[in-house]
Amino acid sequence: TPNKEWGLSLCELIGPSLITLKDGLNEAYPFFHNPKLEPDGRKQLEKPEAKSALNLLLSSLDESPWDGKDTKKAKEILQRIADLSQVKKGLLMKSLRAALLGRLQGPDLLNTWGLLAQSGKDRDRLRERLK
Repeated sequence: TPNKEWGLSLCELIGPSLITLKDGLNEAYPFFHNPKLEPDGRKQLEKPEAKSALNLLLSSLDESPWDGKDTKKAKEILQRIADLSQVKKGLLMKSLRAALLGRLQGPDLLNTWGLLAQSGKDRDRLRERLK
């Protein structure tokens, strides 16, 4: 469940992208609601290698969930999954961003994933996108 520390981390993450108050609402939306899949995100997730890598990531997280706090551990998880699925780490990261945010643009991926993991939404989001 999000707490004050989580909220401050979200503000720190999206703050550099904000120009207007409405920007804040738009940037924060995916942290509270499951965003629609935009065309660029859909195209990324339709790639067979993206699906297989994300399925492997989800299985790994189901066995050993990431608490969202140590980004070094997140990097290690992504590298291990990239190696196991034999895809480039960049493809895995783009696919993860598409699954979590519905699009290929957004704030720092590891911090985004971390906040979603802390609120218990990362694996549900992955599961939903892999249906």
